[in-house]
Amino acid sequence: MWKQALVPSVRDGGVWKAANPCYVRDAGVWKRFHGQAIAYQASSMARSSSTLTTYTFTARPFGPAAADRKIIAVIYWEQASSVRDLVSATIGGVAATLHVSRTRVGACSAIISADVPTGTSGTIAFTLDGGCNSAGVAGVYAVTGLANAAPHHTASTGGTGASSASVTLNLPGGGFAIMGGMSASNASAPHDWSFVTENEEGSETRHTASSGHNPETVLTTGQSIGVSWSGSRIYSFVALSWA
Repeated sequence: MWKQALVPSVRDGGVWKAANPCYVRDAGVWKRFHGQAIAYQASSMARSSSTLTTYTFTARPFGPAAADRKIIAVIYWEQASSVRDLVSATIGGVAATLHVSRTRVGACSAIISADVPTGTSGTIAFTLDGGCNSAGVAGVYAVTGLANAAPHHTASTGGTGASSASVTLNLPGGGFAIMGGMSASNASAPHDWSFVTENEEGSETRHTASSGHNPETVLTTGQSIGVSWSGSRIYSFVALSWA
């Protein structure tokens, strides 16, 4: 009977630690045989400027199907006069888990995930506790081989009247970091990222949204992840690390 192999370990400074990831050389090519693999799904951003309570974004790319695939999505929403909280969300028809959110008047964001083993695309939908002016999906990531059921660390930031934002995130060895969210104003302004690589960015009249990630990070405590833009803006950004 085939059974899952135990997690390989290495001795580091006299302490045995889980090795994540591990590679084997196959026909002259190094290939991963243990550890997570994260893939940003290109063109996964979706935006709506309609005033709604439930936002539904169809045909979002999920990548190749896999029995242990988790889909992680950065979402955002904006209401100019009051705070709106996330009530529920689904990814590919599966109830999603909320890992981190930041809500404030004019700019809200969150990172959600769900185990979605089948389908190469699907619907991402979320419901708020009141109507919003606009909302969207800032980025979609497909991850396989996760060693842990929950994120290693989460962080968030939000404010007003600023031209930059940053979070401090603890990173697991061999894991990854994702950060995303929005800045709001009446004119678009590009986001410039540090530490993470921006994967996608989009603007409408009321906001600019983007997301980025950094795969296979080393074990780090207090890693700064920053984003900047021109002008003074309301903003909300969320981040997580996982392995």
